[in-house]
Amino acid sequence: MEKRLLVLSAVALLGASCQNEGVNPSQKKQANNSLIAQYVGHANILVDGGVIIQTFSTQTSQDYKDRSFQMDYYSFNNKTVQAIHVNNISLVKNKKIESSGGNPNYNSYNLDTDGKNIYGKTVKFSLNGKITNSTTGDMNTEEMYVPEAIRILSIPTGPADEGSRSYIKPGATVTWNADPKNDKGVVMTIDYTASSDNQQFVEGGYKTSFYNPIITEDTGTYTFSEEDFKGIPKGAFLSFSIGRCNFKIVTVEVDGQQQIMDLQAITSIGNFAKYQ
Repeated sequence: MEKRLLVLSAVALLGASCQNEGVNPSQKKQANNSLIAQYVGHANILVDGGVIIQTFSTQTSQDYKDRSFQMDYYSFNNKTVQAIHVNNISLVKNKKIESSGGNPNYNSYNLDTDGKNIYGKTVKFSLNGKITNSTTGDMNTEEMYVPEAIRILSIPTGPADEGSRSYIKPGATVTWNADPKNDKGVVMTIDYTASSDNQQFVEGGYKTSFYNPIITEDTGTYTFSEEDFKGIPKGAFLSFSIGRCNFKIVTVEVDGQQQIMDLQAITSIGNFAKYQ
């Protein structure tokens, strides 16, 4: 049960999409916004599709050799431009993971070792359409900085018989690898889940699962405050996540029609925790 909760927490921080089932005449829907992107200023605009570069991990498997790197391409209509390359990485050549729910317009690709060469660099998106708001001088490409893959460097840790959870409380400090080129800050979440792990608190009235978000500058260090644990009973088992991202909206002309594409790059780490 604990493993599932942690995965849900990390995925929520990475890719909690907010899609609108209503479709306007041009088939646009809300961008597949990650929770991180929403908290650092990415508006829920209507788009035709997008590309998401992402990596997430637990604290115990955050080394590059243990991480998963993937790219998602999605579209809401058959006219949407397809991303052909990110730098020299071809979506076509990389191993396809699956189509989401059998939807041919949402595909995930393993980036394997290529993913390690993307983070912490400005990458070039090459698209098969004219990018009318390109900043590169080449109307078939756009560039965007992909933040460094985030790593937790230090955080108070409990005993091994509790799974070496992070022990967090007001006054405790977490440190991570700061990225001076990231101007959008970092987003942390402290997640309380009303589950069997917290049965005593559920029976005591804490019956609703929720999370407290923390948005701070990417300085590499943060000290928790009382406000960060608002509504959480002391002693509760938690999930803790930290991540950062970048994003850009491009307008691409395809077959004489303008398509709005959302480009995102996301990285996050999750870990089990306990409120001490």
